[in-house]
Amino acid sequence: MENDRLLLKKKRKNSRIGFLLSMGFLISLLIILLYIYINYYFLGGRAKSYISKGKPIAVLFLGLDEALKYKRTDTIFIGIYNPSSKRIGIISIPRDLRLKVETRIGLKPEKANNIYSRYGLKKLIKVLEKFTGFNIQYYAIMEIEGLVKVIDLIGGIEIFIEKPMKYIDNAANLYIELPKGIIKCDGLKAMEFIRFRADERGDIGRIERQFEFMINLVRKAIIERNILTNIKLLKILLKYIDTNINFQDLINLIRGTSEADFKDIEMLRIPGKFVRLHGIDYIEPDEKRVKKLMIKFFNKLKHIKGEYLPSEIKVQVLNGSGKSGVARAVRDKLVRNGFNVVEFGNADSQDYKETIILDRIGNIKKSISVARILNCENIYSKINHFILVDVTVIVGKDYKKILR
Repeated sequence: MENDRLLLKKKRKNSRIGFLLSMGFLISLLIILLYIYINYYFLGGRAKSYISKGKPIAVLFLGLDEALKYKRTDTIFIGIYNPSSKRIGIISIPRDLRLKVETRIGLKPEKANNIYSRYGLKKLIKVLEKFTGFNIQYYAIMEIEGLVKVIDLIGGIEIFIEKPMKYIDNAANLYIELPKGIIKCDGLKAMEFIRFRADERGDIGRIERQFEFMINLVRKAIIERNILTNIKLLKILLKYIDTNINFQDLINLIRGTSEADFKDIEMLRIPGKFVRLHGIDYIEPDEKRVKKLMIKFFNKLKHIKGEYLPSEIKVQVLNGSGKSGVARAVRDKLVRNGFNVVEFGNADSQDYKETIILDRIGNIKKSISVARILNCENIYSKINHFILVDVTVIVGKDYKKILR
């Protein structure tokens, strides 16, 4: 009997020890998992992991229109970085694009810029992931007020405007008046530039101006001043952005993209046709064409590019100097250096003081190649896919300098 009691007591003791060991193991495992989770999601481990594995990183950028009662996404971009090729791509989503939203009663057509306010951020990300085929890991949301402050922080941006821009919308509290030529935009002027769409090209022109703005912002913030390495400024920028990119993630992203080619950004604007359904104007996407373009777009991001051959760069030369024969002379110089000059003629006016070089496709690298030959430093992005050239040179009254 005594032996049975001792045996039972021993079993209970061993059971307690086993229980404590099991609990200790589970607690240790929980702590390890919690550490991994916190490090991965809150301490910047995600970005570091994506970059080390060569996995593409996608960020959804949203610009909110704060003038409206229900904040709609006035600007929608998806930025993608491929660590393997060091290449960057940007997909522009038209605000009027007709997308399909999954609801309780089935798929419902909705404008892209309404999804955020009506269904929330998670739903918008899910819809865009299904539409583009890309996994979107991060988001960054900024209101117009934040954009104004950020532009002012970096000292403004220089932009070339081909035609005067004037528009008044009292309901949206929008008053735009920008002159033709090269202007230095502070935050308010930059906001006017990207919101303007009261011309013959409508929303397409507006999307291209947003591309221009982003390229100029990248050049100003990263290429020219390397401003993203300023930790104090990064904290100020994060103050105005609602994002799931934590500070350490941001640092890892900056380190990971330090070798990226910011001068050769691949851009894709979602194509579609204008339709009117039930009294509402949409851009109806050609889904088959979109799928093909997405595959082509992603393949380009995989490709590691070197320098372009001059023969690969299509150039347009326009004379704005007031001196006859200058466009032909500049054309001849470029042709001698191997460039593919597809057109030359007169500019819209003859009072350009300095020669300017316009990037027409969002590829600054091609414009820089032309600028080197012409000893010209005035390079601006002015996207226009309709004229079918990569670079436009508008020759100014300083033509003797660029013909040397």
